[in-house]
Amino acid sequence: MKVLYTLLTLAWFTVTLQAQVANRTETDCNDQSRSIYNVLSTGKALLIASEGLDCSICQSKAPGLQNWAASNSSQVEVWAAMTFTYSSNAPNCAQVNNWVSNYNWSDIFTFIDQNEFYFQSGTPIYWVYSPADSSRQGPFGNENTAIRRP
Repeated sequence: MKVLYTLLTLAWFTVTLQAQVANRTETDCNDQSRSIYNVLSTGKALLIASEGLDCSICQSKAPGLQNWAASNSSQVEVWAAMTFTYSSNAPNCAQVNNWVSNYNWSDIFTFIDQNEFYFQSGTPIYWVYSPADSSRQGPFGNENTAIRRP
């Protein structure tokens, strides 16, 4: 019986670990850092949008994402992982800061996705992290899905 409880405990622990995402810390162009686990520990969900500086859909939807982030800031923190959609070059801080300024992104933590961790063969892509179990859902928003952008 003791062996059975040990095996069940190990199985539960293994499943729990697989459901949780690894903690990541991102740093913006102002040297401000935020981590996934710190956000989730506040009880807020985390939405990370992979946005392309050269993506016309991203550009047209950017004001709406800011409005959504401001309207839902008590329940969700929004981050933007900035990249280029049609180039393998990484953006620089001047380009990212220009985007933030042009679209008045005051409620979105914006950083360069240097290694394209959040990028998935196109932009915009959305990842949702749950504070309940630290799990990640997504990607949402690519051309193969019919999910509405926030």
